[in-house]
Amino acid sequence: MSKPNENLYLTGRQVRDRYSITKVTLHRWMNRESLSFPQPMRVGARLFFRLDDIVAWERASASRSARIQSKAAPDAVAA
Repeated sequence: MSKPNENLYLTGRQVRDRYSITKVTLHRWMNRESLSFPQPMRVGARLFFRLDDIVAWERASASRSARIQSKAAPDAVAA
């Protein structure tokens, strides 16, 4: 049995809408290796991103961001 999001794809427009970014920003994210942004499947001129890949990237980005913030504020007390 497949996972719920396994075969779901977002178009380039849906990805841009998800992050409120422009075509140029999406292009930059796709080409900036340090971001590790998921690469799309191309069908003609259209881009399709696997939803699972996008969600995994979001989780990894949030985790990296949390680590950076905890290093920046070593005096912070965990709740």
